[in-house]
Amino acid sequence: MTIRTSHLLRAAYTPLRNAFHDRDSSDQLAYIVFSGIKTMVQLVTGLWVARLVAPEDIGVWQGVVILQAYMAFLSLGVPASIKRAYAIHKGAGRDDLAINTAGVGLLWTLISSAISAVIVLGVMVYLWAQGYASKTMLAVMLFSIPAFFVPLMDYYESLYHGENRFRALAKVNFLSSLFLIISVGFVYAGGWVGLFARYASIPLVAVLLRRYWLAISIKLRWDRQVLLELVRFGLKVLVANYISGLLLVADRTLIATNLGSEALGLYSLALTAQTAMIILPSSFTQVIYTRMNYRYGQSGKLSSLKRLAFLPVIVNAVALIIPAIVLMILVRPTVRLILPNYVGGIPAARWMVLSGYFMMLRSSGTIFSTRDRMLPYSLLLLAALGCMYALGWIAVRQFGTIESVAIVKTITMALLALGINVQVYFYIAKSEGTESHV
Repeated sequence: MTIRTSHLLRAAYTPLRNAFHDRDSSDQLAYIVFSGIKTMVQLVTGLWVARLVAPEDIGVWQGVVILQAYMAFLSLGVPASIKRAYAIHKGAGRDDLAINTAGVGLLWTLISSAISAVIVLGVMVYLWAQGYASKTMLAVMLFSIPAFFVPLMDYYESLYHGENRFRALAKVNFLSSLFLIISVGFVYAGGWVGLFARYASIPLVAVLLRRYWLAISIKLRWDRQVLLELVRFGLKVLVANYISGLLLVADRTLIATNLGSEALGLYSLALTAQTAMIILPSSFTQVIYTRMNYRYGQSGKLSSLKRLAFLPVIVNAVALIIPAIVLMILVRPTVRLILPNYVGGIPAARWMVLSGYFMMLRSSGTIFSTRDRMLPYSLLLLAALGCMYALGWIAVRQFGTIESVAIVKTITMALLALGINVQVYFYIAKSEGTESHV
């Protein structure tokens, strides 16, 4: 039986059209579109910057950024908990409680962000005492800026989602895209110093833009009971997000510790290829997750979430087939033409396109966050992390190439996507008929 391309596109478009048919939905669609534009700008400017500096310079920064995943526990999961709690309270009509929760969340996010920045500066002092190169020390020092502002960026993003202010987020993404272009000038002017300054300034500007367009007034609040509730759920999400974060940097950790910073710099090409696959569908998934929380706040019933759980999986599975094939074909000639210094990263980049594809097929797992059932999801992530490190260590020892690590990452993401979707299917089947309100 022949499957036409038009049939595949129609299969993806139909549920997407049905999901976005009112004014609020058009705002969400605008957010998705401008997220896609921002992704393209990230991709183009990333390639542009790569022409201006050596792979080793990018590898130094990528090695430092790994710290972010290992410090995520400091937040106690509060920013992630806000995303769920705020939307559920709004959906249930508990606006005052939503605002109070946001104030408590902001206070804790500021505290944990400050601790993260101090830790990074402490690492810099340690490296100075150990006689590390000035380039590495400067990268660590400037990384204290993202260490502080990235959690705040996630916090404000959660509030925009809960307020359903996706059109404002579309503006933020547009202006962020402009800054990505402008900040390439930092690299032109300062070389690797400008490279580090560019990376450090991006989350700072992202927070300023989100704060400027925030339509609600959030005051710092201390409420022990609300904080404990946020932490109670947040710790569950934190464990899952922490394991997920470790899984995302496992490939880079294996390369950095076994193959060196130059290999990690070449691997940045593969990360760019993966990013090109995941950002736009990730935005769609985030919109659906917000709807899921809001609807659960209204009904408290799992049956109301079934379609929302699998809609992103179906859309992404079909709609991303053609972009994945096109990217895999274009990587080789594009890199040879404009990034000849990164030719060694081409095989890994092609595999990471597939890795990004499979990453976007596990979005149904957000139902576990909405339903506050994180243990099964965390166990699957933990199994994937073990698989990544075990097979990755064997691959890097046996073959000694970044391509072998990328292949292991792709296999791991495919198995994880399959496991999550099967788990969600049986969870819904088992839970129906035993519904209870929030």
